[in-house]
Amino acid sequence: MLSSAGPYIVVGITMLNIVLLTVLLVQREWILQRMGKVLFFLVVIVFPTLVVAATFALNIKNSESVSFCLGCHEMGPYVDSLHEDDDEMIPTIHYQNNWVEQKEACYQCHTDYTVFGPIKAKVRGLMHIYVHYIKGAPKDIALYKPYNNRECLRCHEGAKRFENLPQHQQDPKMLLRLKINKQSCMDKGCHDVTHEVYPDEEYSDEGTDEVYSNDE
Repeated sequence: MLSSAGPYIVVGITMLNIVLLTVLLVQREWILQRMGKVLFFLVVIVFPTLVVAATFALNIKNSESVSFCLGCHEMGPYVDSLHEDDDEMIPTIHYQNNWVEQKEACYQCHTDYTVFGPIKAKVRGLMHIYVHYIKGAPKDIALYKPYNNRECLRCHEGAKRFENLPQHQQDPKMLLRLKINKQSCMDKGCHDVTHEVYPDEEYSDEGTDEVYSNDE
């Protein structure tokens, strides 16, 4: 709710600041008075600082959205794969069954769930922007490192379906290996189908702004 009202708050503070600044420019003698000095401090220091901080926070929050990821053309096929009719694709079934927040699906699965995980994700996001606009996106897009089971287990660990799944019970030590990340959930023959995207795949972004808009 705050994120949706945020832009209006920023615009409101900015407009108020402009009005007060105009008043001070017209009534310059007020600056010599005590209340005028307080007002001048608010107009020159406090309100601009609030606007800059709020704008920064809103943009950081917006960077967690699927629509933000879709801002880079090379991410289009990955985002489109979330709507494929394929129950084998792990991101797809999580997205379509609301097992992750749909508006932040990319961020929720590609953020390291540690103390500094969100910060690292933001830094990587800045690097992605640099690569997109300066270096150019590579033909083959891949994770920086193997996907850590920790990101899966934050939701699935302790769940009855996960713990009692027959495939997980065939080997008495499998669950332990999964929980300590000694065996990947994405090993071949397990959950190894993620985004089915090919480098030469044709992509059209027609209509995607409406589908992934933050205003849904």
